[in-house]
Amino acid sequence: MPHHRDIDRENLRRLANILARTQSDYDGEVLAAARKARVILQKYNMGYEDLILKSTKQEDQRLVDEIIRLQRQLAGEQRKADALAAALRQARADRSGGEGRPLLKSLEQLRTYLMGHFMLKKHERELLERIEDPKPKSKEAHIVLICAQRYGVAFS
Repeated sequence: MPHHRDIDRENLRRLANILARTQSDYDGEVLAAARKARVILQKYNMGYEDLILKSTKQEDQRLVDEIIRLQRQLAGEQRKADALAAALRQARADRSGGEGRPLLKSLEQLRTYLMGHFMLKKHERELLERIEDPKPKSKEAHIVLICAQRYGVAFS
């Protein structure tokens, strides 16, 4: 059979309607439908096998295109997730002074940092405001360190 041409959508729909009539209980109608289908297929230099293979290839290509689209979408979402993770790591590093080590050198600096950088609970703010120059291993130092731990600020 010579090279076939692509069948247009209108004739493909028409062919589908004709082929549906081949399921009739009346032999005359089945024969007439088969002959009409053959005329359309001959117009495009196609046989039934060509038609079936063409349909399969089109569906396969549609599925491949959909997979590629989803892979691209997933890659885009992964880039967004990576950017968010990097921003979160940076925010945590900024909050703790970077590299997991605070830039703060005293408990007083830690107290001031907490009050200036976090939305503390009312009772936490009141406690921290009352503390002046907390000494190591004191009750006041313990309060400052508890607040720092609660807000993820590392201090050594």
